[in-house]
Amino acid sequence: MSAPYRVFLQLPRSGVSPRQVARAGDVWRLMQELAVGASTAVGYPAERFVNEGVAFIVTGMTLRHLRELPYGAPLVGETWLSRVRRGTLCERELRLSASGLPVAEATQSWVHVRMDAEGPRPARASPAVQAAFAAQPELGETPVQLPQLDVALDGPVFAFDFEVWHGWMDALGHVNHPVYVDWCDEGTRRVLAAAGHDPQALVPVAEQLRFRNAALATDALVVRSRCVGRCGGAVSIAHTIQRRSDGLVMAEATTVRTLPDGPDALLAALEGGQKR
Repeated sequence: MSAPYRVFLQLPRSGVSPRQVARAGDVWRLMQELAVGASTAVGYPAERFVNEGVAFIVTGMTLRHLRELPYGAPLVGETWLSRVRRGTLCERELRLSASGLPVAEATQSWVHVRMDAEGPRPARASPAVQAAFAAQPELGETPVQLPQLDVALDGPVFAFDFEVWHGWMDALGHVNHPVYVDWCDEGTRRVLAAAGHDPQALVPVAEQLRFRNAALATDALVVRSRCVGRCGGAVSIAHTIQRRSDGLVMAEATTVRTLPDGPDALLAALEGGQKR
């Protein structure tokens, strides 16, 4: 009988906010460690991909936070591939629990690429890779989805600019995908701070990112965000991350956020953003 890959994980101290809980981006990093561990378990550690000149790259991910994750809680991760298409595209389900309670669930979309001088290019995986990364749909193949909007809104755009650091480059020479979550939340936190609220009070509910182009060192980027609605006790925020010089879209995202005492102050701050 099929079983998911299962492993014990630990939230690093660097992933803890002043409220002593994990930030959204660091939950994404835990999911990344879970996926890498599953790859290693089927015979494909990172160095084997490097030696064979291929890789799997995340093209999108949807994650729901079922509760906040405190530092020190014993963590268990489970993951499996739910779909594989044409030997190139696959979807991975990931689950985190702490002390027997579910913490987060996610669906990742991946593309298999071959690395060449011009950069990664989608390519059909070898028979060995396809055999190692076989789908297990019997474990569950319903993808994780964002909460539905109760009320649609069209808030003003707020934005901030920055330059990508050389020190942010990952093993593939581009910005690692959880960092994009950090950028989106940084924009929201800046709006909270400007409105006189604690920027560390932001509580993650869910997020979805679709990656379009790789952000590289020294790229000058702008994150443009706006409130697009309410869903339950949270606010939905749409983000576009673009290269400032030519408007090239690096990623599009939706984050669903609230505050410990409810979304009203967050919504008011977002509705006071200034257009750019």
